[in-house]
Amino acid sequence: MEFFIVSLFFGLIFAVICAMIANAKNRNELPWFFAGFFFGIVAFGAACFASKRPFRLNKAESKRCQHCQSMIDIYATHCSYCTQQVAALEPEAVAVTA
Repeated sequence: MEFFIVSLFFGLIFAVICAMIANAKNRNELPWFFAGFFFGIVAFGAACFASKRPFRLNKAESKRCQHCQSMIDIYATHCSYCTQQVAALEPEAVAVTA
């Protein structure tokens, strides 16, 4: 019984930590929560070494870079992927649709 309680405790600790790391890396927290719960330290190591996903912008908040065709923030003056300068849009020029 004592082993079960200790295993459950450490499983929950690893599950929460893995979910927090996944959230910080723009990944889905739920699969990482379960991986941390069932696989413990192995999932923790995998979460630490997982690459960070770029933040995804929706179409209303983004534009295409003229140089590399990546989606970037609508107010950006430099592309975060190719570091080239892009034409910035003025806030008045952006049409707000509701």
